[in-house]
Amino acid sequence: MYDKTVNPNDLSAYKESFLQSAKKHIDDAEHNLNLLRTNKETSEIINELYLHLHSLKGECNVMGYNETGLKCEQILLILKSEQEKPTTSRHLILSLKIPIETIKKELNSIENESSISNIS
Repeated sequence: MYDKTVNPNDLSAYKESFLQSAKKHIDDAEHNLNLLRTNKETSEIINELYLHLHSLKGECNVMGYNETGLKCEQILLILKSEQEKPTTSRHLILSLKIPIETIKKELNSIENESSISNIS
């Protein structure tokens, strides 16, 4: 449900810019996830993934898509844990693939909405 403290009329002008930026972040996150499959050095890739998802989380929350922002936060917790205690890239990829795909689907749903509201 959409956060009622944010006036959707104030944000409708920003929806297109939000979607362009959000899709860029999620595409870059998917690209970084694919890089984990082929690279031995993962710390830089994980840091880039973190930055893209952190930015996406903030943008979602500002626009009132708090549930999508929460999904980003859940991925950030996985990445933070990975930074503190690394696992195998294969395990990390499996942990992130579906949540990232889910966020991408939510962004597509947001794009197809006629007004700003969150995915339930």
